[in-house]
Amino acid sequence: MDHPRSLPPTHRGSDSANGPPAPVDGRGGASGRRSFWSRIALRRSNASDTTGSDSRAAAETLFDRLGAIEQRLGGVESAIDLSSERLETRLLQFWEIEEQLAQLSRRLGELEATQHDLAKRSTRLSNTVGLLAVFALVASLAALAIAFPPWG
Repeated sequence: MDHPRSLPPTHRGSDSANGPPAPVDGRGGASGRRSFWSRIALRRSNASDTTGSDSRAAAETLFDRLGAIEQRLGGVESAIDLSSERLETRLLQFWEIEEQLAQLSRRLGELEATQHDLAKRSTRLSNTVGLLAVFALVASLAALAIAFPPWG
């Protein structure tokens, strides 16, 4: 079946149903009107222009929305970065405090060991002093016994 566009303008109409064919002007349209196909093409181009302007407006709206979303994301990202830096600072402070506590714990362990050692030495010293006191008492009694003999 041939496309109606390919037929010459004189074969488009029929004398029986619509009357005689309309005269054709040099532009290819009948009686000053544009042809059906050029009108459809014009409608398509107008529709595409309208759709194009609508799509441009929609695209601009989308770009505006995307810009707003990017700004929000930038704000959220900067807030996350700030929170991350604060968290990192707090973790570093916590780590330093933990190291200081570990040093204090080692130092406390050393002091406890020193105290235990001093307690042992103190006990030995008090035992030694007690022993020396007993020895001094025995020596002084012996000296008295020699100086003042009890029988004589």
